[in-house]
Order: sequence, then C-alpha cells, then structure tokens
Amino acid sequence: MRPCPCCWRNGLSAPAWDGYLNRPGPTKLLETGLLDLYVAMAEHLGSHRGDTGNHFHLRLADVALFSGINPIEQGWLDCYTAAAEEQSRVRWIEQVSHGLRHLPAGAADAQWDVWMREYWANRLSSIPKAMTDEEATALVDWAVSLGDRFPEAADLACRHEARLHQHSMTTFWLSDLGEQPEAVNHLDAHPEDAAKLVTHLLDNTDAVSFNAATTLDRASLSEIVSELLGRIGPDQALPLREQATRLGIAMDES
Repeated sequence: MRPCPCCWRNGLSAPAWDGYLNRPGPTKLLETGLLDLYVAMAEHLGSHRGDTGNHFHLRLADVALFSGINPIEQGWLDCYTAAAEEQSRVRWIEQVSHGLRHLPAGAADAQWDVWMREYWANRLSSIPKAMTDEEATALVDWAVSLGDRFPEAADLACRHEARLHQHSMTTFWLSDLGEQPEAVNHLDAHPEDAAKLVTHLLDNTDAVSFNAATTLDRASLSEIVSELLGRIGPDQALPLREQATRLGIAMDES
C-alpha cells in the first residue's frame, strides 16, 4: 500500500512516508508512480522540518542526480518547483549541492549539461516561477561544486541578487577542496570568474548580517580574497577590495 500525500499533514500517513523516504526506491518504481507521489507531497509538506522533511529533500535530490531520469524532460522538477514553498525549494537546492560534492568534478559537469544549466536559466526567466533571493543564494553552492563548467554557473549566479549567509558552503568549498574526486581549484583555474562571483556575493551582503553570521569562516574568506587579488587585474581587483574593506575582511596583498 502506497502512502497518500493528501493526508500526510494530519499524521495518518507519516509512518508510511517515513518508510518510503528512508530508502531510495528502484528507478522502475519512480517511473511507475512513486515519483509522482514524491512531487505531490511537496504541496502538503509545507515547511515541515522533521525527519520526514529531511528525507523528502534528500530523496528528491538523489532522484535528480542519480536516477537517470532527466528532471527537466520528465517534467517533475517544474511540478515540484511550482508546488513547493520557498523553504522547501531552498532545502532541496542545498541537498543537491551536497550530492554534487560526492561526484567527481567531471560527473558534476555532466549533470550541469544534462539539466542543471537549463533549470537555473529557466528560473532566472521565472519558469515555472520567479526565483527568490534565498534560492539564488543557495544555488551559488552548485557553482563551486563544478569543474570546467564553473565559469558558466558563476555567470548565471551573478544575474540575480545573491549573498553570503551563515549556511553558505561557498567560502568553504572555494578554499578547501575537501574529498571531492577530481575537484578543481577555481581560485587557480578560474580566478576572474571566481572574483566576479565573490565580489557579487559581497556586494549583496550587508554588514549587519555578515557580522551576525557566526558560522561564516572569515579566515577562509580572507584567504580567498587575498589570493584572488593577487591573480586578477587592477580593474577587477578594485571592486573586490572595496567590498572586502566595507565588510571588514582582512586582506594580505604582500
């Protein structure tokens, strides 16, 4: 018996949904109805933050990245985006970001070519609905998880207001490649694009929220800005330096 999304809110189907969302279903089940139920659940889930909500966004991220079902061509991603609340959409974007970090950079680039580029461009064109600032901010983490496609993603990120926030992984992943296979150091490989992106994020970050973001790694951010200033031309360095100074970010240009 499959759980009913329309009665999840009153708790009647919560145990059944937890069971389904805790384990990835085979692709055949997704193609024959379970994926439709996942998407239908978005409308009823609201901003639920319990285990069911966590599993829901994780499973949908897994479907996008690992099921082999193109989420744009199949249509489920537009349906989900249209039905889900902003907080749900942001949490799904964040789960995709974490999934990308487990892929080799080349495989992440392949995902970009298959569906991520089109999804991002569509959202900038308000398809199926206008992108919010919170979504745009979360999407930046996708960019830094890519390899050679990073410049394209950085360009899209700069077309909408986005900022640094205390849950952002961008500063961590730009300065620390971590364990991602074949990770690309964008500060070395794409300094102009990285500088454009970082400047854009700093420009849209107000000093009050920046100083209140206790989980932001300021040491990493200082290192990123300092390295970029040594790799880019003076015309591009000027706005980056100005924004870093405004936010009190230490710079070492020796």
